[in-house]
Amino acid sequence: MVRTVLKMRVREGCEQSFEEVWAQAASDISRYPGQLGQSLMREQDEPRTYVIMADWESTRHLDDFEHSPIRQRLSAALTPLREFAQKTVLDGVRELDVRELDTVGENGRKRQS
Repeated sequence: MVRTVLKMRVREGCEQSFEEVWAQAASDISRYPGQLGQSLMREQDEPRTYVIMADWESTRHLDDFEHSPIRQRLSAALTPLREFAQKTVLDGVRELDVRELDTVGENGRKRQS
C-alpha cells in the first residue's frame, strides 16, 4: 500500500469552496483503479489548513492517477483556492486494525465483539 499525504493551506474565505471541490473530486477518484480510500481532515488549531490522505494499492496505481485527466482537473480547481501545498508519499510497512485484535475485559475473559 502507498499513502499520499497532501497538506494545504486554503486562502481565507475559500474553505467551503475547497471542501466542495474535494468532495466532488473524491467521488471520481474513488472509482480510479487501485484507489483504496481517502479522507479530508482539517487541523484543529489552524482551520484553514487541510490534510488530504489517499491510499493506493501500489506506486504504479498512484503514478497512473498522477498523470490522469482527473488529477489535472482536481489540481486546476484547487490551485486558486490554496496558498500552500506540500505532498508526501509513504510506503506502507505495517497496519494494525484494532477491530481485529483479541481483547480482554477486566475480568480476564475475552470480550465479545
